[in-house]
Order: sequence, then structure tokens, then C-alpha cells
Amino acid sequence: MNNQPALNFRERAILFKQLAIMQNAGLDYNQILDRLTDPREKKLSIKAQTCAQQLNKGNTLDNAGLKSGLFSQSEAAIIKSALHTGTTDQIFSAIAHQHENSDNRLRTVRAKLLLPACVLILAKFITPLPSLVAGKLGAVQYLIEGSLFALLVIIVLKIILGLPTRLSLRNKQNENGLDRLLLNTPVIGNWYRRKETNKWLQLAAICLEAGLPVFDVIPTINDSLSSASIRRSFEQSQQDLLNGATVYDALKYNPCITNEALNLIHTGESSGRLAVLINHAATLEAQRLHLFEDQLTAWAPRVIYFIVVINLATGILSSPIAPEID
Repeated sequence: MNNQPALNFRERAILFKQLAIMQNAGLDYNQILDRLTDPREKKLSIKAQTCAQQLNKGNTLDNAGLKSGLFSQSEAAIIKSALHTGTTDQIFSAIAHQHENSDNRLRTVRAKLLLPACVLILAKFITPLPSLVAGKLGAVQYLIEGSLFALLVIIVLKIILGLPTRLSLRNKQNENGLDRLLLNTPVIGNWYRRKETNKWLQLAAICLEAGLPVFDVIPTINDSLSSASIRRSFEQSQQDLLNGATVYDALKYNPCITNEALNLIHTGESSGRLAVLINHAATLEAQRLHLFEDQLTAWAPRVIYFIVVINLATGILSSPIAPEID
């Protein structure tokens, strides 16, 4: 496996968009990967070249992409099916669209959190200024404490913004306590469970569009799910499918699937448009998740600003140069 860091949503969107465009232009995969060399996307270029080397060794595109780190496990499985059914251009476009949406959401969150983070850092430098002026705090200590706090805020912000990418690439081979922590956290646990289920619906629609038999959809997708409990619920649905149940009946008692999604699945199965209606269910749920995320990112800065104001007021009133109040 390639040891380079995983591609983020923006890089993966660029990758699959280019794959779709250049394949439609009639280029083979080696030619496409050669043209992915870009000094602004060094990580993507390195993985593309490694993938080309794997192709030259006789690997198929899905195996080459998986070994080079260009594709995630679920992406490789979907592409393997698309190669057999001849639907790779549509699948590349669908995956690119999915990653592009995720990148846009992440950029929106980053923009909303950047200013509060800067204000929080600035407040840390402003609060001890009276003590610095009064000579009760050394300049070196002032700079060290402020710089360490700024570094801490930057690290925390980086972890928060990097979490969606890391979770999107997690699977049962690298599962740890983070998933259990997220699921057991109030409010966040429900959001995370819905996010994982919506990811399942999006991937299921793409798999069906790629021509993957319905019996193979759950085993293909489950390796990409982070949560063991969510994965087990779909494994039970898979067993029901193998026992002869319809897709609707197999998912009817799955606690992760909402009634709205079930109704759309039932309609899609009856009309022969299962992939389309599963995708529609995923789109509706994604809109609700985006609304929740927008509300969360709207309130987070307000909480930070409130903490900053209280901290500044407390610091000023307790400072050595503050006037005494009789």
C-alpha cells in the first residue's frame, strides 16, 4: 500500500472528474494518469504515477488504485463492478459529484470557524496585557503562553476540519474507539449515525448504477462503514436478502433506515428505479444534515464570542491596573 497521506475531498473530486472527462475523450487509463501530474496537486500526482506503475505490472484499475492509495476500499469495489458493466464514466462522474459536495460543505464550515478561532487567539493576547503593562507578567512568558494557546487552537481546528475526510476513509480494518465515542456523544451521535447511513445510501445508489447485483451491494459498501453497530445492522439485512427477502423487506427492520427512505426504496423496487429513488432518499437526508450542520456552525461562533467577552471582562476587572470600586 502507498504510504502517502490519503487524498482529501477536493483532490478526490479532481481525480474522478478528470477520469470521467478524459475517458470520454477516448484516452486509456495510463494516458489519463500521466496527465494528472500537476505541481499544485503533488500528493495526487504521486499517487497517480504509482497507480500507473501498478497498471503496467498487469493490475486492473481498481486493484492498481487501491494499492497506490488513489482509491478508497469502497471506491475500488464500485469501480471493479463498473469495469465489468462498462459504466465507468457515469460512476466516475457520480463519485466526483459526491466528493465535490463534501468539499464544498467542508469549505463552508472552515469559513465560518476561521474568524471565531482568530478572535479566540487574539483575546488570549489581549487579556493579559494589563498584567504585562504593570510588570507582573514577563514579556517572554506573555509571548510563550499566547503562542502555545494559538498553536493549540490551530491544532484543534485542524483536527475538526480533517475529521470528515478521515472518517470517510475509515473501514473495519482500522476501526478504533473514535467511532464509539462519536456514537455515544449526545446530539453528535445521532448526527454521526445519520451521516454514516446517508453515506451508505449514496454508495448503494452508485453501486446499483454501476450494475452491481443487489446481493453484492451490502458486502461491497459495508467495508467502508466506520461503525461496527451500523455495519452489523446491514449485515443482518444482507442475511435476509440471501434468505429470499426483497430489498424493502430486508431493510424494513434496519434501525438505520428511516420510514421515508423505506417508502422510496419500496417504490423504486416496484418500479424498477431502485438506484434513482435510493439516490433521491440520500439527497433528501443530505439536505436535512446540511441544515443541522449550518445551525451548528452558526451557533458555535456565538458561543466562542460569548466566552471571549466574559474572559475579557474578567481579565480587565481583575487586572492590577483596574480602578478600585468602592
